[in-house]
Amino acid sequence: GTVSLTASCPQSMILLNEEKKKISVSLNLPTFLWAPVVSGQTVGTVVYRVDERVIQTIPIVIKNSVAERPQKPFFKKWLEYIILLIEKM
Repeated sequence: GTVSLTASCPQSMILLNEEKKKISVSLNLPTFLWAPVVSGQTVGTVVYRVDERVIQTIPIVIKNSVAERPQKPFFKKWLEYIILLIEKM
């Protein structure tokens, strides 16, 4: 299934003019998410920095739950067949 993600808006901050030019934003998310996942579960962060100093971290959360998919019988039968072939070698 498809997972929707959400993050809250960053809080307002007062920065010096020199600092505004040094803001960087990094997105920290896993490459994959494995079901089941639950709505509200934190899966990553958005990190705002000025130079190397973290000024704000915002959690990225799952918007909609996704249940674990049942394993298809075809895959199980295919795997048993492969194991049988290996055992015969």
